[in-house]
Amino acid sequence: MNELKMLSPLEKYVLMLLYAGGGAKGKLWFQTEVFVLSRAFEELAEELDFEAFSHGPPYSEALEWYRNALENSGLVVGTRLTEEGRAIAVTLWESASEREREIIKATAEFFESLERDELLSCPAHLPHFLQNTTKEGYRKESSGGC
Repeated sequence: MNELKMLSPLEKYVLMLLYAGGGAKGKLWFQTEVFVLSRAFEELAEELDFEAFSHGPPYSEALEWYRNALENSGLVVGTRLTEEGRAIAVTLWESASEREREIIKATAEFFESLERDELLSCPAHLPHFLQNTTKEGYRKESSGGC
């Protein structure tokens, strides 16, 4: 697949994330999930700068630019994979390491399980959340949200 060679590391992780989670509920979830992945994978951290806000998760204009590029390429619509995007994501997923798949899947599952108000409460808890990541995946705190 020639498309795979042309994708940046960020685009590859985005496609795998959307594949693992069946898409994202919206841009708020998408931005949060990629932010968390950027803390786990150096290749993402090198490509993205996130701005912190007092309400809501960090935001990256570069990430939105990449998402738009993937949409213009016909691989995603909003925060969902197209049929072509899914085919590429499956190939990427199968070639990813077990560690990559575990982290991506756990991130998608955890954040997609949150309601909007829970997601918006994440910034204050995010450092604690990231420190309490277990090998089995992310642990939802008993206090709700992150």
